[in-house]
Amino acid sequence: RLVGSEMYVTEAMALKRPEYLIVNLGENGVSFMDEEYFKEEYTALVRALGEACPETKIMCASLFPVAESYPYQGDINNDKLAAASAWIYEIAEAEGLRYIDLAAAVRGEDGSLPEDLHIGDGYHLNSEAHGLVLDYTLEENLVLQRYWSPQFHRHGLIKFDEVRRYAEKLIDPECFTQEWSTY
Repeated sequence: RLVGSEMYVTEAMALKRPEYLIVNLGENGVSFMDEEYFKEEYTALVRALGEACPETKIMCASLFPVAESYPYQGDINNDKLAAASAWIYEIAEAEGLRYIDLAAAVRGEDGSLPEDLHIGDGYHLNSEAHGLVLDYTLEENLVLQRYWSPQFHRHGLIKFDEVRRYAEKLIDPECFTQEWSTY
């Protein structure tokens, strides 16, 4: 590892050769990219990543929502983020990649990032939000904001069968049998 050095993500992929890679990029792009431009750039990125390390299983992730308090709603807002997430889904499907709705772990009932899950700017996830995404299994993450729903619990006990069924709708079930690590 070269401390303090810079490299392209494709170089890092070739060097590290991860088994899995979750691509969670594009939030800033929604402020200035139209659908065509976004899709061209994102598609080029995932293709380059696949070429850099063909054995890596690439998963395209939804974009995280912003809080209602985010001051630049004209540039980046939840409607734009949801649209871009749909574009990412389309790209993943067209490129034969997996798609995962990571945003489901932090999205509130109104579709926004809850105020207690950002660092004070309405945009960047705080450590609690990162914990929601990183400290639990994918299945658990996908229902953390909804676990109290009758769909997922009964008499205070989590209905893990329902959690799994819900998760399988959002991500390929083969991924649940794999160990996850950070690269």
